[in-house]
Amino acid sequence: MNRRNVLQAIGVGASVGLAGCFQGLGEFFTGGGIQPNVPIQLFSEAERSYNVAIEAQEVETGRKTHDDGINMVPGERAVTGRIERSPQQFRVTRFGHDGEEGGPGEDLVETGRITEDTQLVSIRIYDDALELEIIEDEDEAEAEQEELEEEANDSSENSSDSTDNGSNDNEDDSNDNASDD
Repeated sequence: MNRRNVLQAIGVGASVGLAGCFQGLGEFFTGGGIQPNVPIQLFSEAERSYNVAIEAQEVETGRKTHDDGINMVPGERAVTGRIERSPQQFRVTRFGHDGEEGGPGEDLVETGRITEDTQLVSIRIYDDALELEIIEDEDEAEAEQEELEEEANDSSENSSDSTDNGSNDNEDDSNDNASDD
């Protein structure tokens, strides 16, 4: 084999290899591309902390695709991860506390279905209820995320205001004491 044939073979091989890459890029940019996974957001509006289990499994195969546990304290907001946009059965369980008589508390379970159109999974935890909202509308998902961020900012501002007031009083007292001397 001479050098010309070797270079031709390499050129043809490179062209064929790059054609596959360009085809994949073309599909990506024309709408057939990869969609990002769906965020799972939790917000606790309960007055006590609760353990929460989040599970998902593929509809066709039954393969478990998501299994996560988290302890949510009052007023906490969390993003536990992301879930693939594919047909899945989704389940969230809020485990109850032991009752006053030592018996087990009530576990609350909510289920839903994840699809290719799902934009956001929102879970709200209350002392007496559990809300699961699977949002498929993109505008509604953005509005829900903004609302959760505002609630989180409001709760953090309220807690910092109460601690700031106490520290300002101490600073004023120390200045008064310094001027008395």
